[in-house]
Parts: sequence; C-alpha cells; structure tokens
Amino acid sequence: MYRPLRSPVLEWYQNRRRARYTVCMIGKNDLRGAVRFLRSGGVLWYAPDQDFGAKRSVFAPFFGLPAATLLATERLVQLTGCAVVPMFPAYNTASRRYTVKFWPALDNFPTGDVVADLTRINALMEEHIRQAPEQYWWIHRRFKTRPPGEPPFYD
Repeated sequence: MYRPLRSPVLEWYQNRRRARYTVCMIGKNDLRGAVRFLRSGGVLWYAPDQDFGAKRSVFAPFFGLPAATLLATERLVQLTGCAVVPMFPAYNTASRRYTVKFWPALDNFPTGDVVADLTRINALMEEHIRQAPEQYWWIHRRFKTRPPGEPPFYD
C-alpha cells in the first residue's frame, strides 16, 4: 500500500520504480482493493505507523506518547483472516545494502481489544526502531494527530 503523490510525473516515476518489486500497488484509501487482494491470497506490505487522522485511528502509546494508530491493521485481519507478519528493513552502511527481517506471525491477533492490539503493534515498531533510531522516518510526523484537549506536538 502506498500514498499516491500529487504530481502525475512523480507518481509515474515512483510507481514505475516500485513496480519492479511488486505484483500490484494499492493506494492508501483503497481498503476494498486491499481486502480483495488479501482474500485472493496476496501478500500485502502495510505500514501501520502512518497518521491518517483520528477517524481512522485510536490512540495507543508509541514511545510513551499517545499516537494515532491506524485501525486498518486490525480491520484487514478481521475482514480477511490474513496473518500479520512483522517485517523490518535495516540499512547496513558497511555493505551498503538493506537487510529485511521477518518475525513470526502474530499469535492471537486481533484479540478484540483494539487499543491493546495496536499498542502491541506499536511496541513491535519501537523494538525495531530502538536498534537504529536514525533510520526511522521521523518525518512522518507520527504525533501529528493529538488526543482531544492536548496541544500540538510539532509547534
């Protein structure tokens, strides 16, 4: 899944390059397409740490702060029965290559407790990020959406 770009030229270039590594690309707003793809046996890479606003999220702790955490991680499993397999890339400066680690599929996910489930996802992300915090895309503004009554994080 990916976020479509505003520029048609950059969108074409980005998709052309990414298409070398995938059988299809699904836009972030195409949940139905993602469900169809998963139900057909497809494997979907999904970034659970994006902030798409309060309507699509619940607040779960991320590095000790409440972070809008996407509900789609849980909903995709509920709608398709797919497994959630954590996957973490890391860049090795010595070899100048990426290494991708796959962890075992999550047992008992989802549990029915949305906040606990997404806290678990965030904890997995934290565990990986702590190994090389400089490689995490902090530019994503993970704390952009704030709980009601809390001041903006990035002012």
